[in-house]
Amino acid sequence: MLTAPPIKCKVQLTTANHGMIKLTSVDLKASVLLTHVSQVFDYGADYLGLLKAGLVAGGIVPLEFEKGCLVEDVPLKELLGATTKSNHSDEDGDKCIYGLELTTNVHNIPKGSRLAMSTNLLGSIIAISMRATSQISSLVGTLTKDERRLVAARPHQVCLLHVYDATFMLMFIYRVDHLIYMYSLIIQLLIIFLYVITK
Repeated sequence: MLTAPPIKCKVQLTTANHGMIKLTSVDLKASVLLTHVSQVFDYGADYLGLLKAGLVAGGIVPLEFEKGCLVEDVPLKELLGATTKSNHSDEDGDKCIYGLELTTNVHNIPKGSRLAMSTNLLGSIIAISMRATSQISSLVGTLTKDERRLVAARPHQVCLLHVYDATFMLMFIYRVDHLIYMYSLIIQLLIIFLYVITK
């Protein structure tokens, strides 16, 4: 008797929502349609933050786009149009005729099971994303030892970049706070000096 695998991940191109990314978690009964790059990096907006993180770590939406969103938010159709080139266009003349769908399902494993399902789900999303973007040579079959190492390293690379940015920001805040304190001290001394000389 065949049983369903504990985790299922599926990435596919679709013409239903061209220029958009649709994320669906069957077990969480949650789905969201993303139209702009900034929405991918908004991990706390819904229950699908892990799926978004998998797309970023898997290279479908490059991590470098996150800082660019602060200046100008990019429609996903521009990103998808560049990665899924087609000689055809839709009725509006838009070159991006495809959308992307990521669907995940965790079978009969409750939250808090301590079976590292979130870690395994993230690894599955990264692996399937890397297959879809030809970062892994084969579309099916077992990953090689080097490919498994590459998949395992991706979340750490993303986390390290965020830790570096956070550390830099904390250092900047500390320096600004220190400068404000010094200026306020100087102003207080000037006030005391002016009070003394005017008496």
